[in-house]
Amino acid sequence: MTELFQMRWGEIDLEVTSEDWKEYQRLCHPDSPDFILNIPDYCAFITYSLFCGRVVQ
Repeated sequence: MTELFQMRWGEIDLEVTSEDWKEYQRLCHPDSPDFILNIPDYCAFITYSLFCGRVVQ
């Protein structure tokens, strides 16, 4: 999961407010005391969508 956090949100620090970035770090960094994966009742649904199409000429 930590690799997924990094892959999906790890390089968005320039796209979000500094407050949101700090919150992301607080919840998603394994060394944080508030690391979300250490919460026993935490659950998540991660989905991806793939679209396939073709150009008609």
